[in-house]
Amino acid sequence: MPDWMQPLNPYRRSEDEDLRRSPIPNQQPPILNAAQNLFGPFTGILDNKSPATQIDTGGNTFDRLVVRENADPNDPLGSLMGGKFNEKGIQWSDGNIKLVNKNGNKLLGSDVATRDRSIDIPIQRWFDIANNLVSAYSNSDSARI
Repeated sequence: MPDWMQPLNPYRRSEDEDLRRSPIPNQQPPILNAAQNLFGPFTGILDNKSPATQIDTGGNTFDRLVVRENADPNDPLGSLMGGKFNEKGIQWSDGNIKLVNKNGNKLLGSDVATRDRSIDIPIQRWFDIANNLVSAYSNSDSARI
């Protein structure tokens, strides 16, 4: 890795350690945690340290892999009040696959104008049709014997 990229390397060696460490996740300051307890999710509006790109996996169910990114993370007013976002990825539920492609605007933490160009692919229905064809074909062969 070139020297100019070393500050971006999360596994870089410091002068006083020779151990390889994993990057420490960013933790919210205790003031923000206390504010969230008092005011609820509206405190996320004022959180300027939110990442420009987030990966959503659906938590413990792992039913999607969607990347959500802010279109202009360097705009201070846009990041405070809302701004544009893009979502792209794949989501699966009930045997169906959905290719997610959303563009939109958010205002005060809520999605207000969303252009959803997602595509649903009915995989489960295709499996049902294939199963019916295979079972019909196997039943007709056993009747001839």
